[in-house]
Amino acid sequence: MSKIPFYREKNFKKTEIGEIPKEWEVRKLGEIAHLEGGQSAPQGETYFKNGKYPFIRVQHISNNHKIIGYDLISEHAIKDYHLKLYPKGAIVFPKSGASIFQEKRAILPFDSYVVSHLCVVIPKKVDNLFLYYSLIRKKFSININDNYPSLRISDLKKVLILIPPLEEQKNIAKVLKDFDDLLENIEKQIKTLKRVKKGLMNIYFTKGVFKHKTFKDTEIGRIPAEWEVKRLGDICEINPKYKVQKGKFYKFLPMEAVSEDHYR
Repeated sequence: MSKIPFYREKNFKKTEIGEIPKEWEVRKLGEIAHLEGGQSAPQGETYFKNGKYPFIRVQHISNNHKIIGYDLISEHAIKDYHLKLYPKGAIVFPKSGASIFQEKRAILPFDSYVVSHLCVVIPKKVDNLFLYYSLIRKKFSININDNYPSLRISDLKKVLILIPPLEEQKNIAKVLKDFDDLLENIEKQIKTLKRVKKGLMNIYFTKGVFKHKTFKDTEIGRIPAEWEVKRLGDICEINPKYKVQKGKFYKFLPMEAVSEDHYR
């Protein structure tokens, strides 16, 4: 990670959102960016046959704020639905539906068409990567009409954003981006190690750690000749004192979702 200089603010001022460095500003989102909703998705398979142009939907945004896919629409769809192309670098996030509560944010990695359930933010007077991270930490006031959550563009334009000098914006954004890249690399390494572990388990539980010379066929496959196949009930007691109540249903969670306190 490269060394980046930061300002060491000594002077502060009071604002409507608290005390901030004197050189910083508090601006409304609508003053520093253009906001609008996306457009209706083309209906019908014919609009997606031989498609060439990326169309971003809510489900194409991952929980870690990345664009992880897109649909391809045809030029015919663009003309029939009068779709607008949004520029690479624009920030998108859900503005209607249950996905609002997931607080997903993403930067368009290329020029794209965008579904109406997404809000598009095009920075004007601010570094786009800095604004992206600012929006990740922002929580919006959600309207719920007829049990359908939504964000109004008019309300979003009034959201207050802290704006440091441009150079500091870029430095802050770069540090956060470096951490994101580092985390992404670590996650890839963890996935690789998990695959390696799974492969080792398949080997160890079928061929063993030691070099066996003779093998035999069993009802569960080929195993070392010295090994045995037994039923689970023959080698251990399974919940000997536990009785299932009739008519009662149980939800089973993956082990990683169960806290240690569950077993205390």
